Amino acid sequence: MDKEKLIQIVTEEVQKELAGKGKVTSPRGTKRMLVNEEVMLKAAKQGCKELRVPRDAIITPFARDRALEFRIKIIKE
Repeated sequence: MDKEKLIQIVTEEVQKELAGKGKVTSPRGTKRMLVNEEVMLKAAKQGCKELRVPRDAIITPFARDRALEFRIKIIKE
């Protein structure tokens, strides 16, 4: 299995794990993904080096710290 496919699989699994409980309602009433420290710890545990999230995702400061610590690149799409 190539690296890109593995990254895609891990990203999809993390997003599935967050489905429903990792969403935040914005003032406009739309749902946005919340990327917190727990998400980064799970990604790191799975060996993820990239995490692809929606462009409007909310990334907490602790999540950013953990991403730096574990050298996980956050890619907003």
